[in-house]
Order: sequence, then structure tokens, then C-alpha cells
Amino acid sequence: MLKCNKNMLESLTNIETSHQEFLNKLVRIWPEFLEIKGFVILKKYNNTIEELDEDKILSVYYDKTGFEASYNEFRIEDYFDWSIGKPMEGLALAVKLSEIWECKLKREFPSYKFHIIVGFDGNYTTIRFHKLRDEEGSWIALEDLDEYKGNSIAVRIVE
Repeated sequence: MLKCNKNMLESLTNIETSHQEFLNKLVRIWPEFLEIKGFVILKKYNNTIEELDEDKILSVYYDKTGFEASYNEFRIEDYFDWSIGKPMEGLALAVKLSEIWECKLKREFPSYKFHIIVGFDGNYTTIRFHKLRDEEGSWIALEDLDEYKGNSIAVRIVE
């Protein structure tokens, strides 16, 4: 619980209106996850997806897992420009974010299992996640991570 005086409430309101770019970056650190029609997705910006066309998703991505992994992709350098040209800092941030996302996903969806995938090509870092589904399996083969030549891959298993 956060208890504030009137001045602080006014200041917090001003943050929301005058620092939207910063808030869009901050929401990646402590993200909001939504569950819609069995999909767990990362809320992006101020909009939400209320309608998901499952037939269209399956025709493009072939399965729910592929859609989630693609939709929930987040490239570190797109939001944290201080990490451009500093690839190891971007990677370090992604690893730490994967820990934060693990905590949030466990808390918000305790009955689901997830994979959080960190990819690094030597310059840029991505982080993404998907819910594990028995009928589909993982988006990335855990037993073949070394087959991804030229890229560094880590998978955080959330159970």
C-alpha cells in the first residue's frame, strides 16, 4: 500500500501526463501481463488487446505458443537507448528483467508454467516469453540450445 498526501498525489498525476516516454520504458521493467482467451501477453503502451482472432493467429503462427513468443518479444535497445553500443549492459539488463518477469508471472499466474527466453547476437538483446502448453511444447528446443549458432540463448524456466 502507498499512502500519500495531496501534494504527492498531484505530483504522481503530473508524472503520468508529462513523462509518458519514461513510463513506457518503466512498464517494461515491471510489466503488466494480460490473459485473453488463454493467451498470456505483455501489455504494450496504453492500449490493450481485447479481441484476439484465434483462427487468424493460428493461420499466421501455426500455434498459440508461436504467437505468444512473437508478440511478447521485447528488444532491450529499443527502450533503453543507453545500452546501444554497450551490448553487455543490455544483456545484463535482460537477464535481470527475466528474473523480475519470472516473479510477476509466478505471482499472477501460479497455475501456469512459462519459458522466458533471452537471446543475444553480440550486439542486441531480446527477451520474450510464452506459456507452456502440453499440446504444443516449447517454442525453443531446450535440449538443442547449442544448435543456435551465432546467437547466445538462455531459457528461464518458470514453474
